[in-house]
Amino acid sequence: MRSHVESFIRHLQVEKGVSAHTLRSYLSDLRQFEDFLRSLSFESAEKEPDLRDIDGVTLRSFLGTLYQRRLQNNTVARKLSTRKSFFHFLCREKILDHNPARHVLSPRRPQSLPNFVPEAELERFFDELRPVSEAQVRDRAILETLYATGVRIGELVSANLGDLQDGWLRVLGKGRKERLVPVGEAALEAIAAYLPVRQSWLASGEEALFVNRRGRRLTSRGIRNLVYHYLEGRGVKGKVGPHSLRHSMATHLLDRGADLRSIQEMLGHASLATTQRYTHVTQERLKEVYEKAHPRARS
Repeated sequence: MRSHVESFIRHLQVEKGVSAHTLRSYLSDLRQFEDFLRSLSFESAEKEPDLRDIDGVTLRSFLGTLYQRRLQNNTVARKLSTRKSFFHFLCREKILDHNPARHVLSPRRPQSLPNFVPEAELERFFDELRPVSEAQVRDRAILETLYATGVRIGELVSANLGDLQDGWLRVLGKGRKERLVPVGEAALEAIAAYLPVRQSWLASGEEALFVNRRGRRLTSRGIRNLVYHYLEGRGVKGKVGPHSLRHSMATHLLDRGADLRSIQEMLGHASLATTQRYTHVTQERLKEVYEKAHPRARS
C-alpha cells in the first residue's frame, strides 16, 4: 500500500499542483488509515494491507474509530474525502477495479459562516498601527496587502517582488491557477515604505516579496502568527484567524455593492457557491440590524 500512497502523493504534487500543507495532510490521513488496516484481524503487523480486501464495511468501521475519538464532522468528512480521492486514483491506474468508498456517505458538515472583522473595527486597527521599527513596517505592509487583495496566506508567501506590477499582484492559487488581483492605494503605500527595509535585509538571490530578518522568504506559519499577534494583541473584536482579513475583504466588498462574480475571481474560488457564503454573512448582519432598529421587529 505504501508504494501506492507515494504514487498518489506524487500525482497530487505534479499533476494537481497541491500545496505542501495539503500534501502533508493527505499523507498523514493515509498513513493513519494504513495503521488502521494493520490493526484489523485479517492483517498482521508485518504484512502489507491488501487493497482488494477493503470494502465499504471496512471504511465505515474506520469512520467509527474516528467518531469514538470525538472528532468533528468536518474532520471525519475530510479524512473520508482523502480516501475517496486515493481509491479513485487507484481505479484510474487500473490497480483497483472499483472504488470501495464510492457509496460511503460523508457526514454532514456544519454550515459555518466566515469570520470577519467589521469595517469600522479594521479602519481603527489600521489607523492605530503606526510602525516604529523595520519589522513593524514590513508587518504593516503584509497586513495591508492581505486585506487589500484577499489572497490566501500561502499565496502571499509564494509571491515574488516581480509579481507586483502597476497596482496588480500576480498570484499562483490552488491547482497552480494564476490570477491577477488589484492592490489598493493604502497597501501600495505600505509596500513602498517596506521596500527599503526589504533591500537592507535581502539575502543574495532571494526573490520573495516579503522576507524575514535573515533576508529569506517568510513561511506560512510566520505570517499566520503575525496575523494572530496583531489582530488579537490590538484588541480586534470577534474571532480572528488566518483568513480573517481575506473574509473581511470579501464581506466589505459585498457590503459596498461589488458583484459576486468579481469577488469570486479575486478570491480564486473555483465555485461561485463558495463565494456565496458571504451573502449569508451580510444577510445575518442585516437581520441583526433590523431586529435591533425596527420598532415592530420584536413583540
